[in-house]
Amino acid sequence: MTRWAPVLLEPIPGSQERVVIAIAAVSEGEVRCSPTIDPATAGAVFRDDRRYVLDLIELTTRSMREHLLHNPSLEAWPPPVESVFLGREQETSASDVDEVVRRAAAMSSIFHADYLRPQARSPKPRRWSDEVTALVTERNDRLTDNLSVRVHIGGHDAPAQFTFLNRYFAANLVTFSKGNLKRRLERARADLWTLSLLADGPFIFRPSRRELLTGAEFAGEAADSVVREAIDEIMDEGSRRDVVVTEFETPSAVAEHILTHAIA
Repeated sequence: MTRWAPVLLEPIPGSQERVVIAIAAVSEGEVRCSPTIDPATAGAVFRDDRRYVLDLIELTTRSMREHLLHNPSLEAWPPPVESVFLGREQETSASDVDEVVRRAAAMSSIFHADYLRPQARSPKPRRWSDEVTALVTERNDRLTDNLSVRVHIGGHDAPAQFTFLNRYFAANLVTFSKGNLKRRLERARADLWTLSLLADGPFIFRPSRRELLTGAEFAGEAADSVVREAIDEIMDEGSRRDVVVTEFETPSAVAEHILTHAIA
């Protein structure tokens, strides 16, 4: 069981106008008193009084936390200044005190800070193409102009794009996962066709190695039957178009491969 209450500030004494500046909560030995107004919001709302308000919020939240560490009663807390008040205490069966504070802030104040909102447990994975580009340029910045190259081939108006292209080596990168198989298969087939055009098109140079670089987008999916089938299908189509299809486990392996074949 968790008990919580909003902490209110009366900016103009006697005006009865009150702003929620923090949420205090206590649950089975855990205590919190988190501000609901971040510095940027305080600057916009209180302008010239911004520093005073931020100092007052810091004083108030520290006072509440110290009180709760010795006395779990919210109502028994003595506010450090006359313009600060404790709002109505409420009780919830939720045991995650941090989640209670976040929800209470959203319920109690239009100024609730972004940093009180739930954060993703893990960052969004970086795309293979971005990581490959970063790794290649880090190792050899002279290859920067050979990455994400667009050229007109086959008399088409729209340029074709290559993950890597120079006079020796042409490559495109396509990764697969269970959630994007149909779209990525179409992309892979288009890239195979584009790479095959380089073999006999009217170009000043024709890269001797034309390759589709591929792999499972998420770790562990390479063994999944549908992902495995898609990669095998593209490998078969590549052999019929005279384009090498190579499978990799990581973006770093792709980058190393490009660096190896970029110079004949």
